[in-house]
Amino acid sequence: MNKPAYLTVREVAEHFQISTRTVERWIEREELPAYRFGPKLTRIRPSDLEAFEAKLCPNTASNDPSSTEGPPQSGTSSGPKADAAVVSLQRRLIR
Repeated sequence: MNKPAYLTVREVAEHFQISTRTVERWIEREELPAYRFGPKLTRIRPSDLEAFEAKLCPNTASNDPSSTEGPPQSGTSSGPKADAAVVSLQRRLIR
């Protein structure tokens, strides 16, 4: 089966098991690249999503069990609330 050319905001939200508003915030903060086709049509390329996911959770791509230890990586987020959200998302992706 072929990969879709673009993903919707809803599909990305379902992939991460988060709200569509969170995905929209990532796009607004330019953390997740997206393409706007008019005021209401936003799409994300699968390759951009994969790069974002690798940047968000760098330890999930490694097979080295020792790489999952240590403090969580905080990306471009700021503050303890944002760091907690990243850690929560990382835990969901590891499951």
